[in-house]
Amino acid sequence: MPKSFDVRIVDVDGACEGKNLRRVTNEEIVDILKENRALVRNWFDLPMFPEWWKGDPIALPHRKRHEAKFFEKYGRMPNVDDSEDRTLLLEEFVFGDTETSGEWIEDHTGINSRLFAKPGVATSDLAAEAADNVLAAAGVEACEVRGIFVATVTPDHPQTPPMAAIVSAKLGVNGKGKSYLSDMPFIDGTAACSSFVVVLRAACALAQSEGGLFLVIGADVMSRTVNPFSRNILPILGDGAGAILLEAHETNGEHKDGKNFRPECFFSYLDGSKAHLIITPAGGSRLPVTAQMIVNPFDQRHLMFMDGPRVRKAAVRLLIPSRFEDKSKTVLPAAFVKMGFSMDTEEDFKNALGQVDVFLFHQANARIIEDVERKLRHYGYEGTVFNNISHYGNTTSASIPLLLEEGWRRGVIKRNTRVMAVVFGGGFTAATAYFRF
Repeated sequence: MPKSFDVRIVDVDGACEGKNLRRVTNEEIVDILKENRALVRNWFDLPMFPEWWKGDPIALPHRKRHEAKFFEKYGRMPNVDDSEDRTLLLEEFVFGDTETSGEWIEDHTGINSRLFAKPGVATSDLAAEAADNVLAAAGVEACEVRGIFVATVTPDHPQTPPMAAIVSAKLGVNGKGKSYLSDMPFIDGTAACSSFVVVLRAACALAQSEGGLFLVIGADVMSRTVNPFSRNILPILGDGAGAILLEAHETNGEHKDGKNFRPECFFSYLDGSKAHLIITPAGGSRLPVTAQMIVNPFDQRHLMFMDGPRVRKAAVRLLIPSRFEDKSKTVLPAAFVKMGFSMDTEEDFKNALGQVDVFLFHQANARIIEDVERKLRHYGYEGTVFNNISHYGNTTSASIPLLLEEGWRRGVIKRNTRVMAVVFGGGFTAATAYFRF
């Protein structure tokens, strides 16, 4: 009969401000946007602008929206061959009437600063730093690690080599044994903002059947993959990395000293019908990157696009029901059912929520988390919703391990704390992980 190992988290840590990361204030973001706005003003005066603007409508998702607003205000369509119309189009509709400021960013996102990777620093550098830190905290040598699992949407290289291989080299870990090559499981996982929990689930399943020590890392450098002209995306995203050290021993076996809390139940969800809400249209097999995309400021399909207002509504509706009658369409009731709770009545849902001391939601946007928290309080939830988005921003795959690390460090999470991590993102995807001692 195959052995079954008891899986626990020994420790969690992250990449820190200083070595590879620098802090970026909202005021610096505003300066970056102003620089890029000046570039766009110059583009509007270039002879090829009318050709750019009249390009493929599929490539220019915002063009029709800007033209419709122009028509609503002036009763006619803009003539992009006319310099006055171009100026109106730019100042009133492309840039918008609201001047971006540090206060505007914080009011709309809940973020007052974030970390950006320093020049020359790649995702693997952040991942390796987080791994080094967690190994040091646990008193474990890198050579003791049996497997490496990396969650990221911003690998150092788009196709190959795998991030796990790059990180293993930086850590000095390889599969060379004394007599034969050692079995060393590895995974690169890309599931948008749900990546870390999805990869952690796979790592726990493998650890449960194999035994040993495993690194699970979430790392992303989002600052280099977003549209530099968009005030709706650039201020939200940050760079970061967090790592968990998993240990799997035979049930009731002796574990290393450490945090020693157990990932107990996972739940995952997919809805591909909403894939268009957060998407990088070009750069894959569906649509290769072209020279026009790179030089045309209104055809940036090689960069991530996000429909922020619709994402916010979809995320809130997906995670928790406004009315209990809608329980079958939402993630949290389904996750509790998988954990063994009955969900026949609203009181059942309230009782299940009472089994969670701390919620860790993916730090997408403070306003999304606030909407979800209001619903939780409506159902009588009295526990903690712990956030760190104000000083990290949305770090994508690093969001949950950084929350776990800071939660432990600040005493929000401690022994006997029952924790539920909830992630959601492009796809549309969502996943939960329930931890307890």
